[in-house]
Amino acid sequence: MRVQPRKVIEDNRTYLRRVVRECTYLDLPHDVSQRVQDSLALIDRKLATDQVHLALVGGFSTGKSTLINAILGEDLLTSRLHPTTICPTFISYGDRPTLSLLIRGLPSSQEVVTEVIGELTLEGEFLNGHVILTQVGPGIYGVTLTIKTPGSFSYDIKTQGRTVCSGNVDVWEADREVQFLYSSIANQTATGDDVLFMEGENRPFVQIANVRSKKRVVLNDLFLSGEYGRAVFFEPGIYNVRIQCNWDYLRSRYPYRYQRKGWGRLLTRLLGSLGLYRPYTKKIRKVPQPPETSTVKISEPGYYWIGFSPEVGRLVVRPLSELATSRRGFVITSQEQKQAIGRSAHSSPSSLPLHGPSK
Repeated sequence: MRVQPRKVIEDNRTYLRRVVRECTYLDLPHDVSQRVQDSLALIDRKLATDQVHLALVGGFSTGKSTLINAILGEDLLTSRLHPTTICPTFISYGDRPTLSLLIRGLPSSQEVVTEVIGELTLEGEFLNGHVILTQVGPGIYGVTLTIKTPGSFSYDIKTQGRTVCSGNVDVWEADREVQFLYSSIANQTATGDDVLFMEGENRPFVQIANVRSKKRVVLNDLFLSGEYGRAVFFEPGIYNVRIQCNWDYLRSRYPYRYQRKGWGRLLTRLLGSLGLYRPYTKKIRKVPQPPETSTVKISEPGYYWIGFSPEVGRLVVRPLSELATSRRGFVITSQEQKQAIGRSAHSSPSSLPLHGPSK
């Protein structure tokens, strides 16, 4: 005789309800009774949705992401030799591929919902066609282009042919190199000049030391906000925090600061292309260098945000208002949905829905 799992769950649910409701002689503590009621409510919700939740857990770099990618037939999760999928990640099926990221306390709370990131491309008024963005930092994609004509231009960041983010760029001088950047974490776009972007070995870092320990923490501008930061756990004590940055690299890469004179986009582009007037002011960028070492007193254990803004030369250490956490959720299309998309493409190309991520 085959046992039906759903019937077993329903029978046990009925039994638990009876125990709580009728067996008052057991004199169950209120908190125990409440936990049983909460569990029963959770079982009711799960049975009503008719969904199965499968958890895959394991140590760092043990092949969890690789296994999931193989099962799904999608290169959805990054898989490398070092830890990459370090936040809880949820995958479900839906009508349209999306990526949602809930971030708490880094340094503020926000929820970002974007298209699933496949191949990222840049399209703009200064391009014939598009160019592909490549990863230049944690969650950051970019491409560097030489733009021949001065002016103010709009551009779009796209994936799978759909725009995920748009921006504007001011090109002050002819044949100027511009680095276009996109944060897949914050769904934000910027240029290297906007945020003084540093990558690879040139990223700033801090040395944190007290009488018991010393560690080096690399900072990242995950949100393209101009502030490089990291959430770090501190025990109570007095710490020396020393900022390290390649100042020569920063000054040579971003030597000038440009500021628009307040003219409109069309007039800016026209005057710039004719070379009649400069629609901007150009000054040597002075990067203030903060004190090499700051003394920080920590009275309560917890996570603290270490932030460094190269533009103003400010280093801050402040407590996070809540635990620094993140949660990532993917919605992908099933094989049946993809087949339906393929059939609809033959009958009505104009109504073609969004495809899943590239393989």
